[in-house]
Amino acid sequence: MPHREIERKFLLKDCDIVTILQLVNLKYKKSDIIQAYLEVKEGYSKRIRKDNNSYTMTTKEGYNTLDRIEHEEEISQDRFEELLPQTIGIIEKTRYRFESEQFKELCVDIFISPVHHIIAEVEYKDAKDIEKYPIPQWIESLMEKEVTKDKKYLNSYIATKGKLKD
Repeated sequence: MPHREIERKFLLKDCDIVTILQLVNLKYKKSDIIQAYLEVKEGYSKRIRKDNNSYTMTTKEGYNTLDRIEHEEEISQDRFEELLPQTIGIIEKTRYRFESEQFKELCVDIFISPVHHIIAEVEYKDAKDIEKYPIPQWIESLMEKEVTKDKKYLNSYIATKGKLKD
């Protein structure tokens, strides 16, 4: 079933995960992710993802990178492996998902390929929460800049272009 994804993204300064984990001081789960794109066009992307041992296919629609419609469905490992050769771009990253009652999801992605950078994502439960809950202090202290509205920081852009900037 489609749902709204309301998310802000922040490029973090170059640091190691130990530093981040000490600052965050929340329980977390670690995932190794392979994310491969089947289709990318303005306002739309379709991807497959391996997240540890689970597999999904996701479409995202919308021109506003802060608030998009997302549809996600579980797929089998066989289906993932069947679709992988058809993809037009792949990223690999390690994700740390932190427990948070305020946010739908609070995570840090450490990109392995094709770029090497660190992005913090704050996904809100509701659009009203953007004003209600400021970004966590640890993100502010490590933030190089907010990249929510910069389409060059979309995973689909990075996967298909193989870089952050032209």
